[in-house]
Amino acid sequence: MYNLIHARPFDVMRIFRNDIDRTFEKFLELPSIGERSLWVPDADVKSSENGWTISMALPGIDANDVQVDFERGVLTVSGERICGSEDADGSGFSEIDYGKFERRFSVPDGVSAENVSGRFHNGMLELTLPMAEASKPRKIAITAGTA
Repeated sequence: MYNLIHARPFDVMRIFRNDIDRTFEKFLELPSIGERSLWVPDADVKSSENGWTISMALPGIDANDVQVDFERGVLTVSGERICGSEDADGSGFSEIDYGKFERRFSVPDGVSAENVSGRFHNGMLELTLPMAEASKPRKIAITAGTA
């Protein structure tokens, strides 16, 4: 008996595009001689009227091995994933990227730098970048007057 497979061509194209993007990011961010290979962790960036949220997948990394800096409108997340063990007899293989990583995000004006916060849970880094109160949209009350 045959199994039905639901074809979703746009999902295939999205996955292909993501793979191409990652390949070029790795190519354009070559490590210097003597460094281990640089890898680029996946991230989601979402905005709302209250600010921005960045979620980054960092499985297998300890929170103490991640550094977050915010300077002149650029948020930088960096660290390193170290290979836990070497395959003694060389019979295995690994598809997991190891080494140093760095991601930079241009942050729009209006983000309150003093209130940027981060949380690391189950291999996910979640950064919250709230908008400064003066930058948030606000409603203007209009009163009826007599002419």
